[in-house]
Amino acid sequence: MTLGDASLEREVLAMFSAQAVGLVGALATLPSDAGVLTHTLKGSARAIGAFGVADAAACLEVRSRAAEIRLRPWPNLAMPWPKPARPSTRSCTGPDPSERT
Repeated sequence: MTLGDASLEREVLAMFSAQAVGLVGALATLPSDAGVLTHTLKGSARAIGAFGVADAAACLEVRSRAAEIRLRPWPNLAMPWPKPARPSTRSCTGPDPSERT
């Protein structure tokens, strides 16, 4: 994408960083358009090779679009997911809150 241009790489990463901060801030209250916001984050992260971020956004996108999360504020997006209403892949559900020690 940047053809080895270090200056362009820094510029692209700075743009991604600014966008990601804004999207995560918007997602902190789990708005009704969370699916759209997480889809945007997923695509941007994949474009720069931040596949861990993209995978996390994909999981939140699936869950928000499937209405498995309730629209309520979460002060910490890194907290464990609520138990899903129906079976889903373990990679997208995170640790089961009932399994916490």
